[in-house]
Amino acid sequence: MARNGGRRTGEIFAQIDELHQVLDGQVVVSQSRWVDHLLDLLNLVELPSLRRVVEGSLSSIRNLGSVESRWMSNELKMLASAIEIEAAFDAVAAPLG
Repeated sequence: MARNGGRRTGEIFAQIDELHQVLDGQVVVSQSRWVDHLLDLLNLVELPSLRRVVEGSLSSIRNLGSVESRWMSNELKMLASAIEIEAAFDAVAAPLG
């Protein structure tokens, strides 16, 4: 089994897709609501490198009252990209292991 985000990779991508739908048509979203969503993602993510991506997002919005949807969408895309990068590293490392 490739690590590529951990056992829950499918769940993480499903959550990311769902959150993109929530953002659709929004300009600004409540910070507290997004803290909850990011904490849900943090509970799904197992690899330390991916946890740092989510923790960085949480840290960035910690003192805000609202969050621009465009920024949040970019954070979700960054997490998805990080998962894909981990998968690529696993694919290269698998024949060596």
